[in-house]
Amino acid sequence: MPVFYPTRSALFYDTTPEWAKAAFFLAVTMSVAGCIGLLLGQSWTGIAFALSLLGILARNLNAYVLSNGFQAFGMCGVIMPVLVFLIAVFLLYHAQSLTS
Repeated sequence: MPVFYPTRSALFYDTTPEWAKAAFFLAVTMSVAGCIGLLLGQSWTGIAFALSLLGILARNLNAYVLSNGFQAFGMCGVIMPVLVFLIAVFLLYHAQSLTS
């Protein structure tokens, strides 16, 4: 079933460069790995969350600095990336506090 986006959002997603898609993949994959690592009590979770934070920053750099993210999503589209960033910082802090 196809997903229909408003015109500006569809154009934004269609013109996203491959490195930004790779950064999104890195952020999601490392976040999932870090959460699983936290559940299992692993010591490498801080590294996973740091890589996730790097992916989040790279994706947001493309979305809001290098591209027209504000035009595509408006100011309401800024709330979710800020919340994701804050949650990632908390998870990194939490993982570091558990390993030290």
